[in-house]
Amino acid sequence: MNSRRMLYALCAALLCLSACTVKPEATLDEIPKDTLQAESEPEPNPITSEAQDTDTRRYDVYEQGATYDHVDDFSMAMHENPIDRKLYDECLTGEATTGLEMRQMFIGYLDEWRAELDFSLANLKVYLSDDEAALLEQAQNNWETSLLSNNRFDHVLIGNHNIKLGTQYNISVEIYLISQYRERVFHIKYMTFLLEERTMGEKTPETDQTWNLFHIK
Repeated sequence: MNSRRMLYALCAALLCLSACTVKPEATLDEIPKDTLQAESEPEPNPITSEAQDTDTRRYDVYEQGATYDHVDDFSMAMHENPIDRKLYDECLTGEATTGLEMRQMFIGYLDEWRAELDFSLANLKVYLSDDEAALLEQAQNNWETSLLSNNRFDHVLIGNHNIKLGTQYNISVEIYLISQYRERVFHIKYMTFLLEERTMGEKTPETDQTWNLFHIK
């Protein structure tokens, strides 16, 4: 597999995390051929594809009367988020060709999702009482600690046993972390969405709503 095709496969895997039908243990060579398209063929748009739609569709369980053929504003806004779009475009047109360059690219997007999480948390806290804000901060610290400690354990285990892994493994670690931060962002934005759109009190005017805002345009 050439480097450009591998890069596209990694991006496609990231953007279709929960919708992908590939088993978790599958290798890149086992990903369906329609995912690993030749560069001459038109690339699918992961933001609007039907497969990607299941990624945030599970939030519909909170909506009364929601069905699987219902597309809500929240899901659409998350699917069309500018961070995924920027990554997708860079996968197709970027200059990353070596394993190191690819990893650096994904590290950059991990930083983008971390910044987006901070941005989203700040927007949510505007609506919280002091007690709720303290509980959120504790929950967020616990989430971050758990994620980073598990990642640290993996590195210690691999190092202690002198396990040799290739660049693809290092890239997969960044992709996994991106997926976790991305999902956390969606969750925090959905809590903000509920407060701004679905509370029993007065609805926040659309011009003041923040659930669908991203720190990059």
